[in-house]
Amino acid sequence: MLSTTCTPMHLLARRLCQTPDNYVVRQVLYRLGFADQLWRSKNFGRTGPFRFDISNLIEREIEASRQEDLDFTCMILVLGKTGVGTSATSNSIFGEVKSKTDAFTPGTKRVQEIVGTVNGMWVRVIDTPGLLVSSADQSLNGKILASIKRVIKKIPPDIVLYIDRLDTLSICNGDVHLLCTIRDAFRPAVWFNAILVLTHAASALFDGLHGIPISYETYVSQCFQMVQKAIRQAVGDMRLVNHVSLVENHPSYKTNRAGQRVLSNGQTWKNDLLLLCFASKNLAEANSFLK
Repeated sequence: MLSTTCTPMHLLARRLCQTPDNYVVRQVLYRLGFADQLWRSKNFGRTGPFRFDISNLIEREIEASRQEDLDFTCMILVLGKTGVGTSATSNSIFGEVKSKTDAFTPGTKRVQEIVGTVNGMWVRVIDTPGLLVSSADQSLNGKILASIKRVIKKIPPDIVLYIDRLDTLSICNGDVHLLCTIRDAFRPAVWFNAILVLTHAASALFDGLHGIPISYETYVSQCFQMVQKAIRQAVGDMRLVNHVSLVENHPSYKTNRAGQRVLSNGQTWKNDLLLLCFASKNLAEANSFLK
């Protein structure tokens, strides 16, 4: 099993300029090792403790790095309210304009599949029209979600990105109702396989409660908790915890020496977001061995 899960995870991390010491990589490898132990015990009886053969991985890594593209594909479904940057995030993932965007009107009019390579890895993004929170627009939301279901019927997405804005985030009853509509369309499991993406992460932020200035990290934490609480209400599981990723899509925002877009703290957000997506796919494949 490790030949089809652990090794690709290392290769993917390397393509995304991440090391085995990365927290996400280490957590994935730990869980893959545990799954491998269960699988071997189930099929071959008792086995010894899992040991990670790093030398063998390095040899495979060097061999695979000689290939231009890896034998790997990840399908990502992008969902969000209109105006939050769903299409802009899709474009940023590929590093080029694949989907039309507009600052004042919805840029994406229909569900569309965008396919391309990112650092030698195949990525398929299902870009979708923005959803609306008004109760008067629920019929339109239903039509959009129905068209999404038709597109992903044959090939389910590996991960779902639910996108909202960090700089203007507010949660109302309409938001919770929208999350419930998404739940009903795709079943509650959709939220157990979702990453919360907050765009406009480099924008000037508002003060906290009562006008008292707060740190950037505190503001992000408060926003994440608001959305997470709404998702938990929609799912009916107060234990659910989703990963969160900060995104800045503005084309003129700063980059590092490698030309990668970075946040104010120097984080290369695209690589970190893709690592979360690829890690989720690897873990899902590992779990399938245990069924």
